[in-house]
Amino acid sequence: MRENITISENFLHYIWKNKLFRSENMTDADGNHIKVLSTGTLNTDAGPDFFNAKIKIGDTIWAGNIEIHLRSSDWYKHNHHKDHAYNNVILHLVIENDKDCYSADNKLITISTLNYANNLFEQYKNLINN
Repeated sequence: MRENITISENFLHYIWKNKLFRSENMTDADGNHIKVLSTGTLNTDAGPDFFNAKIKIGDTIWAGNIEIHLRSSDWYKHNHHKDHAYNNVILHLVIENDKDCYSADNKLITISTLNYANNLFEQYKNLINN
């Protein structure tokens, strides 16, 4: 029996961890190119999804944490804007950027849409179903 599987944060974690995203056209909300130097380490405990990632935006290299959601507004649904554990998030990866996000110390969080090959989700569903 096949399950009806929808895109989840676990699927997005899988893409990020395994570098299956389209990095050549990764940009922030302002159109600045983002180069991923390191995806970081998956966090299996409370707090941001990936620790110790490294990205480059323009001439600046950023080191910190990555948070992943389906929509950027999930940042507020999960109360990350009130949690100081998320103040070191350098990149918020989403499928849909529907709201600007701010940390508990009122800093704007860089948001990028996570792009991946169209057939990747179908392959993922087949793996899960088998």
